[in-house]
Amino acid sequence: MQDPARYESNKSLAARDANIFVPVLMSHMPWRKNETIMDYGCGAGSTGAKFFLPKLEYNNSHMYSLDVSMKMLNHAITNYPSPRITYAVGDIVSDEFPFPQILFDKIFGIYVLHYIKDYRYFLTYSMLKRNTIYIKVFDAGELFRNALNT
Repeated sequence: MQDPARYESNKSLAARDANIFVPVLMSHMPWRKNETIMDYGCGAGSTGAKFFLPKLEYNNSHMYSLDVSMKMLNHAITNYPSPRITYAVGDIVSDEFPFPQILFDKIFGIYVLHYIKDYRYFLTYSMLKRNTIYIKVFDAGELFRNALNT
C-alpha cells in the first residue's frame, strides 16, 4: 500500500484487530524505563502513535518506526511527530537495515509477517537485547488462532 490516506481510511480489519489485540498484548508485557522498541511495518504511523507512544512517554523510552514505503513514512512523520520516535525507510531483513547497531527490547510487527520473504533469516537474525524475551510479530491468522485458544 502506497497511499497513506487510503490506507488510513480503509484498514478496517487491521484497525479492528489492533484495537482488540494490541492492548491485551501490551498489558501482558513488562515495561521498563529507557527501553528501545521497534515498530516494524509502521505504515502511516497511527498504530504506533495510538498504542506505543503513551508507553514510550511514560517509561522514557524510544521507538524506531520502520517501513518500506517513504510515502507512508512521510504521512507518519507529518501526522505523528514525536521526539520519542525515529522514522526510517527500510526492511528488517535487508542489508540496508537502517539500525544495524541497535538492539531492541521489543519488536512489534502488526500485519506485516506476510511481507517477509525469508522467514528463516528473519527468525534467526537477532536484534533483541540479551535477556529480552519479547518479539511480537503477528498476522490475522495468528491473531485469530490465539484468540480461539484462549
